[in-house]
Amino acid sequence: MMFNRDTPPRLPSRARPGSAFFFRPFMRTLIHPILILLGCLAVSAAEPAAQVCEVHKTKMELKSVPVVYGLMKPNPDDPTGDLERHLFPHSHEYVLGGCVIMPDSPKTDSVYVCSECQKAAVKWEADMRLRKAELRQKILSAPKPCVYKMGTLDDGGTLSGVAKLFYGAASKWPVIYNANRSEIKNPNNMTGKETLTIPKL
Repeated sequence: MMFNRDTPPRLPSRARPGSAFFFRPFMRTLIHPILILLGCLAVSAAEPAAQVCEVHKTKMELKSVPVVYGLMKPNPDDPTGDLERHLFPHSHEYVLGGCVIMPDSPKTDSVYVCSECQKAAVKWEADMRLRKAELRQKILSAPKPCVYKMGTLDDGGTLSGVAKLFYGAASKWPVIYNANRSEIKNPNNMTGKETLTIPKL
């Protein structure tokens, strides 16, 4: 076979720069670091979102907390679920485990806790106690006769509880009963939401 010295020798097709054989290693070398970089960016972008409080925009701490089982008696002084979600959603250092506990039920769990949420919860409770104290003072110091809706203060839902609030003695409940006979049919069967007239002794 004769070659012209002015014409360079023809390379095999798989070694040419434009061939697939030449292009694939080049693309693998280029794409691999890019994929690693994108993966790192995705992880770093996802982590802060799970650790930042959506209310206070502060970083939260992952803590191991106890799991609480059983029915929790509602407290009228506790904030509602909606209020907690809007003001301090990550203040609790416990996890509700449901009503039934099994031998293999977990005793602890991990939860993100926000220190700012805990401060907000403490402040809310202090403000609530202050408002209740002011309301109690306002109601009990009102001149009599006055109108009182049961359940506004800690009266226990009974006439004896109301009498103890206003007169300092539970035994004076008949005074309130006699002044509200039109509203109270049976003093032993009350809803605890009645509106009463509190007479003057």
